[in-house]
Amino acid sequence: MLNLGDGHPDEDLAQLLLDRTGQRLRLAHAREDFFDRYEDLRVQCFLALGTCGNLVTYFPQQVISHLQFHTRPGVHAYLCPLPVRPTDSTPADLERRYLQRYQPGPGLALSEGLRPRQVRHSNEQPLAVLAWTLDAESSPEQRRAVARAILAWTRERLAAPCARDLRIISLIALETGDAPELDALRDDLVDYDDSLTSGAEYRRTTAFGFEVLEPLSAVTKPDLTRYFKSKDCTCPEALRPLYPGLLLHGRRGF
Repeated sequence: MLNLGDGHPDEDLAQLLLDRTGQRLRLAHAREDFFDRYEDLRVQCFLALGTCGNLVTYFPQQVISHLQFHTRPGVHAYLCPLPVRPTDSTPADLERRYLQRYQPGPGLALSEGLRPRQVRHSNEQPLAVLAWTLDAESSPEQRRAVARAILAWTRERLAAPCARDLRIISLIALETGDAPELDALRDDLVDYDDSLTSGAEYRRTTAFGFEVLEPLSAVTKPDLTRYFKSKDCTCPEALRPLYPGLLLHGRRGF
């Protein structure tokens, strides 16, 4: 697992080269789900977890960069960051935090707060990546409570009233203390999502979907090799095959 530590000389490089191909690709597929597969889908919630040192807070920016680089005609993807406190443990807490930053205006659905203030093209559909992160140190119990609250609020308050021309990826990006907590939190959120539709007071909605992404982990040699072969890389052609080995210095990964 990636654990850079304080002042690690590879930190800036790792921030640039963290590939996480599968996770980013799944979120690109989520965009296609909105417009090609599921007519009623409005909000997709994804849980993105990594252990300490895996630069989880950088993942939302990686996602939006990927979506903007690999564009879809007629869709404008943009990032809506939303840091929350470890004590924001209920849907009501999160709604207050959300309204402080994304106020939709009187009488409008909460989702309208994520609509871009300026429309670039009249026929362009907005895709907001609402990125939830914690802005302070937290305990495993707090992370569990915050993740549950985000999932419930996104399902019950954000999805159903969302307008047909607005789509939202709600991305819960959290850093866990260790791998056992990561596994436990993933399992807990899956079970909790199931519980939200099992009682008589809840009903399933085709406007919402929830999914857990693969864990966010290390930069490996295949990741670096893929990057240096890609059109994103601006390094001299002759040097590209050499860089992965040079950067890793014999290690398996960062």
